[in-house]
Amino acid sequence: MARMSKRQRLAQAAKKRGLYNFGKKLYPIAKGVSAPVAFLDQISAKHREAMGTAYTQAPLLQKGKILANIVTGSFSGINLFPNEYQATQNINPAGIFNKWTTGGLTMLGYKVIGSKVNQMGFGSIVPATREIGGIGKSFIAGGTVGGLFDPPATTKPQNRGTAQYSIQQGTQMSSGDSTVSGL
Repeated sequence: MARMSKRQRLAQAAKKRGLYNFGKKLYPIAKGVSAPVAFLDQISAKHREAMGTAYTQAPLLQKGKILANIVTGSFSGINLFPNEYQATQNINPAGIFNKWTTGGLTMLGYKVIGSKVNQMGFGSIVPATREIGGIGKSFIAGGTVGGLFDPPATTKPQNRGTAQYSIQQGTQMSSGDSTVSGL
């Protein structure tokens, strides 16, 4: 019987303990959930921000109604629940380029570069390239559809509940011994 290397023994021991299979079981769940999460977050983020605490403090059933109005209103202009938040129909091609599609493209880049590195003959040193690429494709799909129906970005500044301030030109700021002037 051939002697196993330390790496092979560790991999075999991990399979026996079940640690090896955890990632294999988690991947289908992550891939299946990633597109709907990206879609719902992208299409509802600006609406939830506009509602502020009215959304965060709403009961769970009311949040579901609001989310249903956001999705159906953004797609078709028809809101299912007339007593809840009313979303208008939006088509925003610029919304396709968002955090979800950027993250998905980054994950696809990891897949492409990682698979090239693994093919160079050094063994499999970049892990899970196929799985990460699959999740990245799901992010791109959900983020693209959600971004297409996302309301366009406004140009006027909005109050997000945080303190807003500005430093004016030519002001004096002192700190201990030194004085800094004119930013």
